[in-house]
This record gives sequence, structure tokens and C-alpha cells, in this order.
Amino acid sequence: MPTTPDEMKVARSWIGTTEDDATFNERYDRLGSLDSAITESLRAQLAVLVLDQPASISTPDGTSVQFAANIKALQENLALFLDEGGTEVADNTSIARISRPSYR
Repeated sequence: MPTTPDEMKVARSWIGTTEDDATFNERYDRLGSLDSAITESLRAQLAVLVLDQPASISTPDGTSVQFAANIKALQENLALFLDEGGTEVADNTSIARISRPSYR
């Protein structure tokens, strides 16, 4: 079953637009949950950055491009997603009574 439009919006907010909908939906169907699909997609993007391209490129004319910041940003995005519990909203609601101290 493919993701709903709302689920895809949530997924896109984490994974961006690099991966097409069909690929993401295959991942979602195979893994059975939106969070698992997003996590795997982020890990796949990270693997591409780390394994498929050099961390930096320099040309003889002195031009240099570094991808370390992109790798770090993707690692932080993945950590944030996992630390926040994915797309599940935790019910940490609590009620406290606020009282004013009495002055005598």
C-alpha cells in the first residue's frame, strides 16, 4: 500500500526530494512503517555521500570543494529523527498546579 499524501509530506520534510515517490513507496511497503522507511532512506543517502564520492575535490587551479559539511548535516538530521522518536508524537503532556507562595 503506498503512502498517503500526508505521510509523503512528512517523509519529504525529512528525506527531501532526491528519492522518487515510487522508490520510497517500495521501501515503505517492504518495511511496513513510515518511520522505518524514513530512517532507511536517510541512511541510504548518508551511504551515498560517504561511500560514493570523495570527501573533498581539488583541481590543479586551486579550486576545492568539500562535502564534509553535507555529510555532517545528514548525520545530524538522522540523529534528530531518531532522537525525536520519528514521526510518532510522544504524549508527554502533564498538568501542574501553579500556586503563589504565601507571604506573612
